[in-house]
Amino acid sequence: MTFAASSSTAPSSINVYLTKMLDLNASDLFLRVGSAPSFRVNGEIVRSSLAAPAERHMKKYIGDILTPLAAERFLKSPDVDVAYSIPEVGRFRISLFAQKGQLAM
Repeated sequence: MTFAASSSTAPSSINVYLTKMLDLNASDLFLRVGSAPSFRVNGEIVRSSLAAPAERHMKKYIGDILTPLAAERFLKSPDVDVAYSIPEVGRFRISLFAQKGQLAM
């Protein structure tokens, strides 16, 4: 199953992916540089046709998510778990890491 894309470029905000996750009633979002995002929907991993983020997008998303202290921890060890809230939408638990030299969450 694949979901329709709205654009050929990655969104400027991680919030777009997170609100899409809620729209799909997905329990998880898998996002990494160069790969179309995937969602876990009803226990099944489903690749979307939303645009894959480039490294610059992932760096922006991570910068938007991390507090200064968490950013410092991430620079020392690129594996950190954080909470992120979108006002009036929800709160998300996010695992940020580097996988094969690429940023992922």
